[in-house]
Amino acid sequence: MSALLSIDFSRLQGEHRFPINVASREGSSVALVGQWHSLFEVLTGEISAKADSIAVDGVDARTRVIKGQLGVLPAKFTWPEASSVSELFELSARLLGLSAEHSRVETKRVLQLFDLGYLRKQKLNRLLPVQLRKVALAHTLIGSPQFIALEEPLLGLTSHDGMDVLKAIGLARQGRSVIVSVSHAASGSLERVLVESCEEALVLEAGVLTLQGPPVQLAGQESLLVTTFLGDRDALKQALEQQGLVVRSCMLLPQQHLSGDGRPLTRAVVELPPGQSTRPLFVAAGSCNAALLELHAVNNVE
Repeated sequence: MSALLSIDFSRLQGEHRFPINVASREGSSVALVGQWHSLFEVLTGEISAKADSIAVDGVDARTRVIKGQLGVLPAKFTWPEASSVSELFELSARLLGLSAEHSRVETKRVLQLFDLGYLRKQKLNRLLPVQLRKVALAHTLIGSPQFIALEEPLLGLTSHDGMDVLKAIGLARQGRSVIVSVSHAASGSLERVLVESCEEALVLEAGVLTLQGPPVQLAGQESLLVTTFLGDRDALKQALEQQGLVVRSCMLLPQQHLSGDGRPLTRAVVELPPGQSTRPLFVAAGSCNAALLELHAVNNVE
């Protein structure tokens, strides 16, 4: 069985390219925490990528979108505001190859699934935020895709409206695989509830994958630091470990991130024991003629 989601960001274009190559490991649901906007820009065709840079269940993701096998809800979507909900849905169904009659039937089906039939004739620019989000979620189900990808589906909603949308997401997930993204998953937040409903979580922080595993592991992220050093990767990793620090990952940044004098930039994710100061980081850098340029705690799961 292929991974639900596999990503090779090194194959994207320009500033979107960075050395992340990862595949989800198990299950039919994966939560993406952190800065995953480039993924959705590829899915919606906003940026170009080499074939199979992003694959869903072993097939190029853009191919699945075009064929109606993958429904996508981007965080920001632009629709013809003067159109009604039914006009938009029927047009989308026609673009998937459905006849005019079947398009009307499909529009009625997906709206009824979320009890949104009463909005069928409503203009898009007259919808309340929670109505618009649920309509957008219903729109991803046109054509009965096997997969759906939802970017920040709770963004900007009140707690009450967010709960309403969470329930709608539960309906949308029935019988299909789901990929969801959130920028933050703070303990006790609705975003955390959404992430914990998935089988696997991938956490991306400052271009570094800091976690891949069950969402329950998010609770252990608070002790992680993302660091950027000017200096050699291998020497730096060895120096950090000699200081008794656990190095979760250590990678060279792409060529465009070289310093002015041509020296490489290294990004490392380091586990700092409770109560430990950051002094060992500076000691490690000094011992291998490196310089610590950037330091911050993993903050998208706090």
